Amino acid sequence: MNDWPISYDELSPYYDKVEEFIGVSGAYENVPNLPDGKFLPAMKMTCGEQLLKRAVERRWKDRKVTIGRAAILTQKHNGRAACHYCGHCDRGCSTYSYFSSPGSTLPAAARTGRLTLRTNAVASHVIVDTKTGKRKASRASIS
Repeated sequence: MNDWPISYDELSPYYDKVEEFIGVSGAYENVPNLPDGKFLPAMKMTCGEQLLKRAVERRWKDRKVTIGRAAILTQKHNGRAACHYCGHCDRGCSTYSYFSSPGSTLPAAARTGRLTLRTNAVASHVIVDTKTGKRKASRASIS
């Protein structure tokens, strides 16, 4: 098995940028194999989850029960509303509280004034300028 060419410490700042941009909610637990990040407040646990958490953590001092980290807003963030728990996330969130490109990345790109949206196309290559590290060209196939 090959080692990754970059370490978690090198990636960590980029995880932080993404989590801050998309709005990841979660609890800070200080667990080595579940690194903490830049989170919005965690979603509330149900009564059953709270009972489980108390029982497990009372019995096993080295174990944690935590709410899942999710790209669901628990407070207003970057112009998007907090989740109001209507329960239809799988159908697409009409308030954009659940992260999606149409509700988050595309509007942000449009605000830059540099977005070109090409429908019915798939990017096949991104050519990077070795001097600047930025995109200098791309290729797309249009169907």
